[in-house]
Amino acid sequence: MDFRLVFEPITKPKLHNSTSAKLIESVYVNEEEFPDWRKGKIAIFSVGLEGNNFAAPIREEFYALYSGYSSEKIVDLGVLKPGVNRDETLLRVKEICTELMLADTIPFILGSHHSLDYGQYMGYEELEKDVNLLVVDSKIDLMDGEDLEAHHTKQLVLHSPNYMFNYSHLGHQFYLNAPEVMETLEKLNFDSIRLGNLKNNIADNEPYIRYANMLSFDLSVIKHADAPGKKDSQPFGLGSEDACQIAWYAGISNKLQSAGIYGYNRFLDDRNMTAKVVAVMMWYFIEGVSEREELHEFESEFYKKYIVSFDAYQDVVFYKSRIKEFWWMKIVDNIYPCSYSDYEKASNGILPEIYANFVNKQL
Repeated sequence: MDFRLVFEPITKPKLHNSTSAKLIESVYVNEEEFPDWRKGKIAIFSVGLEGNNFAAPIREEFYALYSGYSSEKIVDLGVLKPGVNRDETLLRVKEICTELMLADTIPFILGSHHSLDYGQYMGYEELEKDVNLLVVDSKIDLMDGEDLEAHHTKQLVLHSPNYMFNYSHLGHQFYLNAPEVMETLEKLNFDSIRLGNLKNNIADNEPYIRYANMLSFDLSVIKHADAPGKKDSQPFGLGSEDACQIAWYAGISNKLQSAGIYGYNRFLDDRNMTAKVVAVMMWYFIEGVSEREELHEFESEFYKKYIVSFDAYQDVVFYKSRIKEFWWMKIVDNIYPCSYSDYEKASNGILPEIYANFVNKQL
């Protein structure tokens, strides 16, 4: 695909005190000349069903930030031209994501509607590998009906061919979701972490983030006071700091190949507060990517090995990185991310929940 045919250029925001240390000077932007995206580790683009440049405030806030310590090359492809209908727009998102990921470039999508993540997910089809999907949202969008925002996740789960190995949902608010939706998640053996449990300790739940190949983040999961620029924002939710921590964990994961932040509405955004949050989330994601740890053989000097014995189960083997201090757990013949608290539980004779969940998925 010739990207120049489907992307509209953007105009860089004019900053009062622009310096070479700011992102506006270091990101390759589709402005006067289309950037060579193959040189970028991360490729940003925005897509709206209505075709408007809804993400302009996000870019304004993003390019005003200092570049930090990251040396990763970033490109901004611009605004994706919508197709004649939603299906054609999704197909364009799919084709772009596929081509980027095959070139080892991470698509970072700013989408006006969460249902656009279906295009992001379809981008994995030609990669011919199982996908671990992570959704961060106040609602679990598995409902029936005509409302795309309420059932687009059902499209992902039922998509044929089926290449989804695991689905994890973080941050849902129990009282916003119908009982039958929760029952469906349980029957399908999917992971779900309620808002309260997530907020209490994001570090304990970061293995779900580190395990994902795809991140789909709905802004409704952030409380209204921090991010008012979302149609269905709630008085309760994650704080902006929590959202940035999730973005960093996603970026630092070697498994993650694409990310999308969805649902921004510039007309509801008081003083660009939501745009500021999204911009800083992008900043932390980029920092995370730049800090990715090269993976080595677990039976090597790069990891500490711990073995915990159970009477009723086989020994559980844990590995701890000597560099980033992330933890992994060997389950059957595979190794999965886990947390230090999982190791503590095992050491006290309690089988970690994450162990049982992954065993059930393999059965």
